[in-house]
Amino acid sequence: MNTLLEIGLSNAAVVCLLALAAGAIGHYCRRPAVAHGLWLLVLLKLITPPLVSVPIAWPAGPEPPPAVPSPPPTPPLIAWWEAPAKAEIEAPVEEPADALIGAEPEADFLAEEALAGGLRTNPSADPPPGFHVSWQMAVLALWLAGSVGWFGLALVRIRRFHQLLRHARPAPPTLAAKAEELAERLGLAYCPGVWLVPGRVAPMLWAMGGRPRLLLPTGLVERLDTEQLATLLAHELAHLRRRDHWVRALEVVVTGLFWWHPVVWWARRELREAEEQCCDAWVVWALPDSGRDYATALVDTLDYLCEARAAVPGMASGIGQVHDLKRRLTMIMCGTTPRSLTWGGCLGLAVLGLVFLPVLPTWAQTKETQEKVEQRPQTEQAAREAKEEFRKAVIEDKERAEQVDKARAQVKEIAENIEKMRRQLQEAEAQLRKAQERLAALEGKRGEPGKRVERRMVVITIKEPDGRTRTIELPDGADVIRRIETLVPRRAEVEVKPPVLPRPPLGEGAGPGFGRGFGGAFGGPPDARLRELERKIDELLKEVESLRREMRPPRPGSGAPSPERPRRDKSEPGA
Repeated sequence: MNTLLEIGLSNAAVVCLLALAAGAIGHYCRRPAVAHGLWLLVLLKLITPPLVSVPIAWPAGPEPPPAVPSPPPTPPLIAWWEAPAKAEIEAPVEEPADALIGAEPEADFLAEEALAGGLRTNPSADPPPGFHVSWQMAVLALWLAGSVGWFGLALVRIRRFHQLLRHARPAPPTLAAKAEELAERLGLAYCPGVWLVPGRVAPMLWAMGGRPRLLLPTGLVERLDTEQLATLLAHELAHLRRRDHWVRALEVVVTGLFWWHPVVWWARRELREAEEQCCDAWVVWALPDSGRDYATALVDTLDYLCEARAAVPGMASGIGQVHDLKRRLTMIMCGTTPRSLTWGGCLGLAVLGLVFLPVLPTWAQTKETQEKVEQRPQTEQAAREAKEEFRKAVIEDKERAEQVDKARAQVKEIAENIEKMRRQLQEAEAQLRKAQERLAALEGKRGEPGKRVERRMVVITIKEPDGRTRTIELPDGADVIRRIETLVPRRAEVEVKPPVLPRPPLGEGAGPGFGRGFGGAFGGPPDARLRELERKIDELLKEVESLRREMRPPRPGSGAPSPERPRRDKSEPGA
């Protein structure tokens, strides 16, 4: 925005000089085509972007060297993350993390300031916070508001004129035929349509919203005769021949963009006056013997419009106001005014436009200022490097802070896992103590939890063939059958009997039977484990008895096996 404002103001300043030159030439030169070309260059200069800068020798004031933005001290992010990192091993501390999180926006703000070039060497001189409107913004806002208002007014006028054109009607055939004849004489490729409109409007060429049309007021047509109407038609056709409707579009655009510039309104007035004089020359050239008729028609037209003249839209090329009627009438009656530029005049205007239109004058700088300007890139490069280093430092500190946060999170997670495993270990130790107590209760007597009970043994008596006797005691939990097969030789008598355990006192589960006596040793009724043990012993006795029958030797001298020895009763001693 500032660049556009500078370009606009520079063009506006240069246009003032061009307007003075064009006004002086138009005042002393009697060639309206030359004046028209000069004023047209004035309007074109306002909207031409500058392509070439031309320095003007003018001593410029001493320019202060640009302040090198020194990077501010590195934020104390390192101190924030290093100290908690050492203390984290002993105990997790949450305060440094909160401080670090709160400091991140400050570091980001400093980095953004460094990248945007907003670092200041004197922070105390900074303006107070708030929205500040500079003079450039105020001027630009006022400029745009005026431009929008001008274009809106132009659109309103065009819309109202289009409403008037709804009542227009085609001209009579004789008037249309005369217009075609004059268009052919002026060298036009086609003849625009001729329309009669009501109301007091000026004869004009209207080229908005379609093909150009010639508009004549009905009241004026009724006042003038055929020769006078022919001169007015030739005048409007001369506007089309000169492409003046294109100049009207340029006027609307330039006036909307530079509505505040007085040179624009001056150039519009001089352009229209030069166009009217050029069209007068075209009429005198096309109708050589109608000078008096044309002058009379021009005076009658001004008289008709002076009663109640309506405003001519900006896109119309018409007679309008006549500022120097005496000069125009003199030129019409003399008939010596050239109607257009010669080849030399066109070439001169073209060269003048190529030289002045793309040029933007600038102040030439002194040698001292030039040296400062040459040193400015190096200073700016150093400032950019400092900003880049500061930005990298801020980013590194931020990454370190993120790593510290991750490490703290991991330490916290490990501590939670250790605490969880400690609780599980305590629960396992409690379960182990309960199991040991239960096992001691099972192994000890009821009422005496710490005393162990003598384990039940199975007594096996083996009588070998040579008459020797052996006694073997096996625990009840062992594989008795397998061990008997390995220890007892063939043809030996085996007798298995359980030990006789002391009976418990009366009232504590004593009673007849092996199961009751064995179970009563624990001071109470037998549980499921004791019953299972008695069942295994019974099975073991049956197996031993079957082995004894198999190992009994046969009678000598007979092939038949010896008869089975009578089985002792279990009630006998040693059974």
